[in-house]
Amino acid sequence: MSNVPLPEPHHQSAANFNAPDEPFYTADQMHAHAAAVSAAKDAEISGLQNFKTMHLEMVAKWAGDIGEALGEPSEDFKPDDLIALAGKVKIQRDALRADNIRLQNEVVMPLRERVRELTTQAMFNASTIERLRAEVAQLREWLEADARCPCCDTVDACLDDCTFATDCPQDAGRMAEVRALLAARKGEA
Repeated sequence: MSNVPLPEPHHQSAANFNAPDEPFYTADQMHAHAAAVSAAKDAEISGLQNFKTMHLEMVAKWAGDIGEALGEPSEDFKPDDLIALAGKVKIQRDALRADNIRLQNEVVMPLRERVRELTTQAMFNASTIERLRAEVAQLREWLEADARCPCCDTVDACLDDCTFATDCPQDAGRMAEVRALLAARKGEA
């Protein structure tokens, strides 16, 4: 049916001739309606034929374009040749797929494995670095305990009135060496 809906008349029978809610159509009205429906169908069929012709022309143009792209002569190239062309396209697609699989196996997979190795190594290195930082922090605490003066309770330098150096010269010498080591680590030596 066409996309323009036409009302569908129904003929009243003699049994319900007096029914007020149903319209009554004459034979001329029914013939006119049938002619209108027939004209709409004819127009729809004509449109479909035009669409089919346009579609075949478009396919023929595409077939010619594809033929030229594949090195086939464009004249005498018909839409029926698309089946053979589809076979060639499938062969090309399969070859590309095989190349992609080869690249995947020869290039991508080894790169993926190397990335995995480097990631594992980096994680190991990161955990090693964290462990070494913790050890350095513990050593620093231990050294700061040796650098702390029991007399004036300072780490960097004793106060002017400190007597530790005179009271315990050996421990004061060790404390001075540790303080020099810590100062060199800080960049103050």
